[in-house]
Amino acid sequence: MIFGKEKEPVILKENSTAEEQLIALMELSVMAKGKVKEDIEQEIRNIKAGIAGEENIIFELKNSHIPMYILRDIYIEYEDYKAQIDFIVVTKKLTFIIECKNLYGNIEIDNKGGFTRITEFDGKKKREGIYSPITQNERHIALLRKRNRDMMNPVSRVLAKLTGYNFDDYHKAVVVIANPKTVVNDKFATKDVKDKVIRADQLIEYINAANAKSKAVVSNDREMEDFAKMFIDMNKTNPTDYVKKYRDQVEATCPECGGELVLRSGKFGEFYGCSNYPQCKYTRNKPKE
Repeated sequence: MIFGKEKEPVILKENSTAEEQLIALMELSVMAKGKVKEDIEQEIRNIKAGIAGEENIIFELKNSHIPMYILRDIYIEYEDYKAQIDFIVVTKKLTFIIECKNLYGNIEIDNKGGFTRITEFDGKKKREGIYSPITQNERHIALLRKRNRDMMNPVSRVLAKLTGYNFDDYHKAVVVIANPKTVVNDKFATKDVKDKVIRADQLIEYINAANAKSKAVVSNDREMEDFAKMFIDMNKTNPTDYVKKYRDQVEATCPECGGELVLRSGKFGEFYGCSNYPQCKYTRNKPKE
């Protein structure tokens, strides 16, 4: 058993692919020039903000004094479905699927569940619609629900029907706004939507209240541990190369002046030369195929 006598939270997986992306982008930034460098540095700031938001959630969970298993950054593939889940928290009753958003600016949620971000710069306000993190999290739940249903054998299906087992009675999806400065205006949102968006400092209260309200069967320590390890077994390495587009741009950019490298032919064969020639005489050999 992993839990000790104190039955404190246990972090079963804490590393994140975002940290790997950050390192790769910082290495690229050193080589980049001009607009590409600006784009990379903005992406670095975004990733750092995301990591900081997740660290806020980790802090809240670690200090909850609730027996739970914490899994960070779980990537699951099933059939044609994919899900990158920020946090899975397994407690004795419920499992929480958490989407972390460390958004800058303020957020408005309308009566249809649409999200609008409001930012202000030099006294001017900018409004932009953003993809609903609720919808994003619902897709994560849908993947897990389908996998759970498909994995049931005939006997377990019969038992589920007899006992009234319902996947959604044991799994809760919640969006956590991790930036303490972000103000969420949800006065026009439905109650269902309001219940799915909380601040990081409300997370533990939310978990306690949801467990208290739930009529789900209470798991023992072994069952809870096995269930958490099931998610670890489901986790895969995300094959997506999130920095490829920047790497390609850096490789196609002159490191001396920031101009575009274009393919040219010379007496020794093809090579890449700067588009700002003759002002810039940078060249690079074409890799052998």
